This record gives sequence, structure tokens and C-alpha cells, in this order.
Amino acid sequence: VSEVIGNPGAQFDIDQSPDGTITNVVLTKTSGYAPWDAAAEAAIRKTGRLPVDDSGYVPPRMFIVLRPKM
Repeated sequence: VSEVIGNPGAQFDIDQSPDGTITNVVLTKTSGYAPWDAAAEAAIRKTGRLPVDDSGYVPPRMFIVLRPKM
């Protein structure tokens, strides 16, 4: 992460089943740093399932941006 200049974000399109299981992950905008993009995608895939909200709803599709620095 120390090699990354600034704090660029990698944007992902995530498809989910009704129980929150991640079914597909697509990098839609690169951060410009391929190792970070790959690590961020691997982390999303490793998560496996996202939690449902209080009503039990899971959106079928989410767009998120992950950045290497806080």
C-alpha cells in the first residue's frame, strides 16, 4: 500500500442472491494499481456473503468502491 500514490478507489459491481451470498464480482473501474484491484476483488470474494438488513432484505446488486488507505 505504501507504493500507491494518493488513495485511488477500485469500483466493483457485486451480484447477490436473496440470502446475501455473493454470486458475481466485476471490477468496473480500476484504481490504476493492479495489485490493489486484485487484492480488493479477492477480499470481496472471500467474504462470501453479505448480511441482510433488519427486514431481511438483500439488494440483488451493489456497487462499492474500495480504497487502499483509510
